[in-house]
Amino acid sequence: EQIDWTSPIHDLDVLPNKQDQGIFHLSAEAAIRLISSGEMDDYQPRDNQVLSVIVIIMSLWGGWVAYQDMPRFEDPEFTIRTAVIITYYPGATPLQVAEEITDPLEKALQQLGEVDDIESTSVAGRSEIMVNIKYEFSPTKADLQLIWTKVRNKVNDASRSLPPGASIPYVNDDFGDVYGLYFFLTGTGFTPAELLRHAKTLQSDLLSVDGVAKVQIDGALNEAIFVEISQNNLASLGVSLNQIYSALKTQNAMVSAGDVEVGDLRLVIRPTGGIDSVAAIQNLIIDTTNDGTLIYLHDLAHVWRGYQTPPAKIYKFNGEPAIAIGLSAESG
Repeated sequence: EQIDWTSPIHDLDVLPNKQDQGIFHLSAEAAIRLISSGEMDDYQPRDNQVLSVIVIIMSLWGGWVAYQDMPRFEDPEFTIRTAVIITYYPGATPLQVAEEITDPLEKALQQLGEVDDIESTSVAGRSEIMVNIKYEFSPTKADLQLIWTKVRNKVNDASRSLPPGASIPYVNDDFGDVYGLYFFLTGTGFTPAELLRHAKTLQSDLLSVDGVAKVQIDGALNEAIFVEISQNNLASLGVSLNQIYSALKTQNAMVSAGDVEVGDLRLVIRPTGGIDSVAAIQNLIIDTTNDGTLIYLHDLAHVWRGYQTPPAKIYKFNGEPAIAIGLSAESG
C-alpha cells in the first residue's frame, strides 16, 4: 500500500497491518520530508506525557521528604546591622544635648559610606544614636565586625571635640542578640543583692559549657549608696556643697604614692584608708570649725545603702521577683 507524503500528516492513515499500537516504518527520505514539513510539532507521544507526570510527582514527593528531614536550627541566628551609640551629658537640656553631643557625632558617622541611615534621640542628659549599615557592605558577620570597628574609630575621633562633662560615647553593636533559652532565678527570703551574686555564679558555670557563646544577666537591681544632704545643716555649719563633692570625689582614687629605696629593694608606697562601707562614708571628714572641731559627713547628710530607682526592668516568675539569665549558642 502506498502513502502520499505530499498530503498533510493528519490526512495519513496509520497502517494497522504494519505494527501493533499504530506504529509504522518510514524510509529515510520520507522521515526527512516529514520532519522538515513541521507537521510533527502538533503531535506529542502519549508515553512521554505519562513519563513527565510520573517524574513531576516523584520530584514533589522527594522534595517534601527532604524538607521534613532537613537539619535546621531551633533558634536561627539573626544578623542585626544596627548599633546604638549612647552618650551621657548630665545637667544638659535636650537642645544642648542635640547641639553639643548628637550633632558632632552624626556628622562624623555620615562620613562612612557603609552607613545606610542614622536616627537620633536627644533627651535631658543623654544622647542616643542608632546607626544602620547597608547590606551590600556587610553580607557576613565578619564584614560587619570590620564596619563596627570603623564606626568606633570615627566616634572616638569625634569624642575629642565633645564638651567637658560629657561621658565617653558607648557603641553597643550586640544589643540585638537572640537568646534561645531564658532562666529565671528566684529565692524566697533572699535580697536582690544575694540573688545577683548567685546569678553571677551561674553565669560563670554556664559560660564553661561547650557550645554556649554568651550568658547575659538582666533585671538585676544595682546597689547604690545615697547621700541626702540637709541644706539646714550646711547653713548652720558653714559648709558648701562643693566641699562635700570634693571630699567624696577624692575617696578610693587610684593614685601613685611613690616609692622608697630600702637597701637593695625598692618598695612601692600604697596609701590605705579607702572607703568600703556606709559607716566609712558617714565618718568622712568634710571640714573643721574655727575652734578645731571636725565636721563629719553624718553631721551634714543622711547616708544609707539601697537600690537604684526606678529599676530599668522588672522580672517576675510565679509572682515573685526574679533575675533573668539569657543564654545564646555559638554559631553553627
